[in-house]
Amino acid sequence: MIVLENVSKIFPSGAAGLNDISVLFEKGEFAFITGQTGSGKTTLLKLIIRELLPTEGNIMVEDIDVVALPQKKLPHLRKKIGIVFQDLKLLPDRTVIENVLLPLEIAGTAHEEASARAEALLEDVGVGEHKMKFPQQLSGGELQRVAIARALTLDPSIIIADEPTGNLDDETAAAIVDLLHAINKKGTTVIMVTHNTGIVSKYPGHHHVVLEKGKIVKDTKKKHEAKKEMDHEVIEDSKKPAKHEKEHEEKKEEIFEGSIEEVIEHKKGK
Repeated sequence: MIVLENVSKIFPSGAAGLNDISVLFEKGEFAFITGQTGSGKTTLLKLIIRELLPTEGNIMVEDIDVVALPQKKLPHLRKKIGIVFQDLKLLPDRTVIENVLLPLEIAGTAHEEASARAEALLEDVGVGEHKMKFPQQLSGGELQRVAIARALTLDPSIIIADEPTGNLDDETAAAIVDLLHAINKKGTTVIMVTHNTGIVSKYPGHHHVVLEKGKIVKDTKKKHEAKKEMDHEVIEDSKKPAKHEKEHEEKKEEIFEGSIEEVIEHKKGK
């Protein structure tokens, strides 16, 4: 689960990256974040991984208070989140498998174990046969698959994909989204940033957050929750007697009570 509450980010220049946004990403969901260039999408991602700190507000990633997290515990947060960068950040002088091995090496995983995991992940994402090639020898779609494999190396509970289909043709883009869905079905939370609203429209049931000039202008989860609350109120109201029925009952009660009082006063008079 990822929670941002009343989060703002004002840069030293005075420009507002985000302006008082609140959003909840549930554990295990697949969510889209869309918006034009400069809408705050990248700022939002950088805040989640604590590459930036908010000017105001609170951010929780599962059980971690991102804002209060000491610098020395930052790796603990990063292990929970696998990132597919917009520019991929694959090292051109390393082979595909060496690129995927890198996070495991940094984490101190034994070489034999790390190699086995890297090979298995490359097979899972469909580029196992390219493991000894260099990035420049692969197509755009293949490079995205390698980047996804690398994001999965430390078995994160969350995957953030920043424009993973940005430079791909429609068929390859659909295949990448299908791959992310396959990862999501295994229980991993997936947050995908995209400007391609055509992709989003193919998955109408997914959580969709739209940013514009640093503000959330659409959040389908909030709309759904508002509808649930409205439905709940309708159900509760249906359990109550109609207003005229209630007034009638109250009137009957007042008449009944008045009659008793009159009887008591009558007996006292006797």
